[in-house]
Amino acid sequence: MNEAKGQLPSQTSVEFVHAYNAQSHEIIDAITAMVMNSEAGVNWLHAEPPDLEGVRRALNDIVNDCKRNRRSTSCAHEERAHSGWNR
Repeated sequence: MNEAKGQLPSQTSVEFVHAYNAQSHEIIDAITAMVMNSEAGVNWLHAEPPDLEGVRRALNDIVNDCKRNRRSTSCAHEERAHSGWNR
């Protein structure tokens, strides 16, 4: 019985790390997408004539990426708060 008690916190910590790692990747992916869409928008503005529809699509994508990043960040924060994981 003592062995099982000793394994539970370790297992919970491993599960937390896996969940946190997955959410970190989601956040990094969203930031990468925002940078790429920003660069595309700048390139479309420099085109002759400027591709305003392309810029509009890039800006909409950036807004969506920001919202996705906010959801991922909120989920990570909530899981950390509920897990009792304090640093």
